[in-house]
Amino acid sequence: MKTLDQIEPRIGISAAPYVITNSGFYYLTTNLYVSLGNAIVISTNDVSLNLNGYTISSDESPPTGYGIMINSGLRNITIENGVIKGFVTNDGHGNFDGVGFRMGIGRIYPVYNVYVKNVTVVGCAASGIYLGENEPTVIENCVVESVGAYGLAAGIVKNSLAYDCKYGAVLGGDDLQLLGFFI
Repeated sequence: MKTLDQIEPRIGISAAPYVITNSGFYYLTTNLYVSLGNAIVISTNDVSLNLNGYTISSDESPPTGYGIMINSGLRNITIENGVIKGFVTNDGHGNFDGVGFRMGIGRIYPVYNVYVKNVTVVGCAASGIYLGENEPTVIENCVVESVGAYGLAAGIVKNSLAYDCKYGAVLGGDDLQLLGFFI
């Protein structure tokens, strides 16, 4: 009988920054921290990234990096089960300032068949989870709090919560589907 590693090899990530250049299943083995730039960059198709309940954080000043960046033209990406945290806050007057990530999870246009689930993003200078408004993308069971642009941007947003987002909780195109969404 084959082991799980023989059937589906898994690659542990224990330090950042980290660039994923090969298709496969990746998982965090610990919390990750960066003081500059992107924590994880996905630069190939067919990637599953399980944050395994861990937190990716940054205290970059000013915020320019992404917690997770998906490069242009990629497809079949899944990101799940963790927290991306910066320390950007709202001063109560709609001004967002602080240190951390520019964006929690973002992409370089366009991406296809990207699925983000069970992820919490807190305190980013721009958007929380930004997969694009018109691409075939799904955000499910996610929470975004205190971001300086849009909370969530995807083709389908399901059972998610976004609040304290400067420009709005959700950004979507003409075919946006909101299912069980809470603002």
